[in-house]
Amino acid sequence: EGVRARAERGRTESGAAERVLMDSVRGRIVSGEPITERKSTFQAHVCPISSPDEVQAVVEVLLESNKIRNATHNIMAYRLQVPGKGTSHQDCDDDGEDAAGGR
Repeated sequence: EGVRARAERGRTESGAAERVLMDSVRGRIVSGEPITERKSTFQAHVCPISSPDEVQAVVEVLLESNKIRNATHNIMAYRLQVPGKGTSHQDCDDDGEDAAGGR
């Protein structure tokens, strides 16, 4: 399931708690300057998170932007260290882009 599909599912299922979570991450998202290379534009967005639930909230907030939502590919990745447990949560989505993140 791609970034857009998960965000759409999240929007249709979202309630008050999800909106509060989205509001909590909104101010933490930092966007880099766009870079254009061979007619493709790339822009990075980063956000510190403290729980896996915040990942989807960050994606939903970013997809509120028409420019991001209408991009050909929205590629995402995250890694979250669990304090004191020595474990981590991580995932990535290449949104159908061949070899994205695989190099």
